Amino acid sequence: MSKDQGSIKFFRGKEWYAFTRAFKLYVNGEEIGKIKRGKELIVEVSPGVHTVYASMDGFQTEEAEVTVDAGETITFQVTGSTQSFVTLKML
Repeated sequence: MSKDQGSIKFFRGKEWYAFTRAFKLYVNGEEIGKIKRGKELIVEVSPGVHTVYASMDGFQTEEAEVTVDAGETITFQVTGSTQSFVTLKML
């Protein structure tokens, strides 16, 4: 990461729900990638306010607004279950 950029890190544990499928990840309304079970994805962003969410099979988390400073990494955990389908939690 360059010193004038920040980053947003998404990680997914090894839960069994939807273990063969990937969750789609979005920053500022743009799909930035997919995350599979036990993996992580880091995206560089400019300093400022960003909106993030995740989706799978038509289910979407609520959007979360996060302020990222230069040199800072904000981390989110992406999970799923039969009750909530897909969730996004800032750590």
